[in-house]
Amino acid sequence: MNKKLINIFVLFTVFLFLAACGSSNEETNTTVSTNETGETDSVPENAVRLTISINDGEQFINEQQVEIEESANLLEVLDETFYIETDGEDVITSIERVQASEEEGTSWHLFVNDELSDVPAKDYTLNGGDRITLDLQ
Repeated sequence: MNKKLINIFVLFTVFLFLAACGSSNEETNTTVSTNETGETDSVPENAVRLTISINDGEQFINEQQVEIEESANLLEVLDETFYIETDGEDVITSIERVQASEEEGTSWHLFVNDELSDVPAKDYTLNGGDRITLDLQ
């Protein structure tokens, strides 16, 4: 009986040794993904990053990197990328079904490369590499 236990122990030890020393041909890739906005990583020259948020980025709604043609209009690109609604003067009233509210005093604010824009979306011509944020405040 002792001999059988010793043989089992030896086989078990050899098996563990072979398993631990075995080489694997698999490559391990680790990818980290984040939903944080306002990152400083660059955007390709033929694209823009569009970020939709609420209350200075407290709540993230959506973010897309979109390839654009030269002299693309922001409102047109937004309309092609997200579900948006505008009033009669092409002022954005809703993005992704999140409404601005006169009663609550909220509206969509446009930031270009982290700077508040005084040009409305309907009149803004995109430049490759722009980081556009529309924030409901």
